[in-house]
Amino acid sequence: MKNKTLIILFVLLTNLTFSQGKSVKETIDYINSKAGKSFTVSVKKDTEMTIEIFKGGELYRTDFLILGTIDASKTTYSAEEKGIILKCLAEMPKSLRKFDGACISREFHTKGKIAYYNRSVLHIEKGDKEIKGLINAFNHLINIAQDRSEEHTSELQSPCNLVCRLLLEKKK
Repeated sequence: MKNKTLIILFVLLTNLTFSQGKSVKETIDYINSKAGKSFTVSVKKDTEMTIEIFKGGELYRTDFLILGTIDASKTTYSAEEKGIILKCLAEMPKSLRKFDGACISREFHTKGKIAYYNRSVLHIEKGDKEIKGLINAFNHLINIAQDRSEEHTSELQSPCNLVCRLLLEKKK
């Protein structure tokens, strides 16, 4: 009986982990398949996201985001704006502050202008189920980036790395 319980628990946990453990590439592929001709998403180094937004089939603007600066708890859909909204963290770590305090750099291709914003609206006309799936996918990307950022910070603060940095500074 004990072995059967362990096997069932293992199968349940494996399925749960697999369903939540999509890779960055799988998540991006999902987002792009649902976005249609509204926008496309790409990610570099698992932390830097580029969103190309189209109007009338033409590239209108490009938003550049550092995923660790986006607040996953505030990713939502606005029926009024007919779009998914990505918002900057209210309190950004100093190491992630870019673009004059904003977290989104936006290039307008039709105007040749670059501006900085605290939110991005991705216009999309889909059903509730697809919108929820897209919000979950964006949050998944944000969480992966934030987890990796925390891993990197803890690596830099490990005793070995602290000693190495102190020795290097002492040499200078």
